[in-house]
Amino acid sequence: MVRSFKRRDGIYAEFDCEDWTDFKVSLRSVLNASGADEPISDRFIFRGQSCSSWGLMSSFDRDNSPLSAAARDRKYTELIRTFKESYMAYGGISNFGANQYIEGFDEFDDTRVEGVAQHYGLGTRLLDWTYSPYVSAFFALSNPASCVSGMASIWALDRNAFDAFSQSEIRYYRDLHRANVRNLWQMGAFVRNYTSNPDISDLFKRDSKSYDHSLDRGAPLLIRFDIPIADELEILDDLQLMRINAMTIFPGMEGVVSWLRKKFV
Repeated sequence: MVRSFKRRDGIYAEFDCEDWTDFKVSLRSVLNASGADEPISDRFIFRGQSCSSWGLMSSFDRDNSPLSAAARDRKYTELIRTFKESYMAYGGISNFGANQYIEGFDEFDDTRVEGVAQHYGLGTRLLDWTYSPYVSAFFALSNPASCVSGMASIWALDRNAFDAFSQSEIRYYRDLHRANVRNLWQMGAFVRNYTSNPDISDLFKRDSKSYDHSLDRGAPLLIRFDIPIADELEILDDLQLMRINAMTIFPGMEGVVSWLRKKFV
């Protein structure tokens, strides 16, 4: 029998896990409770965050939260335009002498430009997701020192949710450009927020005007699983046994150095 949600609000829900083992057991039972025929792997995408007190907000909107919605929009438009111009000028230059310029970049639309910018570490309005809850767990435990609640979070988003919202509000992107090897290794996907509300989770709640509230009678489409960060060592060891670590998540020497730092420093 599936335990009750800690909180249910519209088509959003929160679930407390006692520990890592409880998460692994509860994940399947909770996500299967909707009675859908598709396997979990065909229905959900996942996102790990280091603290349960954080909403689902892009790095750009989080960093620019003091600005008004209109001011954030203006700043973001200028940011992406400047990045595209800069990439066309400097994208072929590499510290290692290899040409890393993406063929056809000059014809990319803004969303694909955002994907390239995200790949290089620029804060955008894209939220990184993955098809693997265990890859998302790796990211959830990537910076436990930043957590003030004592609980890390793994978010599960039913892809059927995108049928409930207008494309002018949120969209799901599977593969923005084939040159992003990191996205491939991380089994990655993206969700883009087009609304003035920077926290995507609010769109799924009872006060939202973005979806048909007859859906409230069904299974939640966005679920936040909270896990004690005290289980960090057990979780990372378990993920290591699954071959999920910095070297497999971040291809190349960046991942090797990150793995060495975690292991030896």
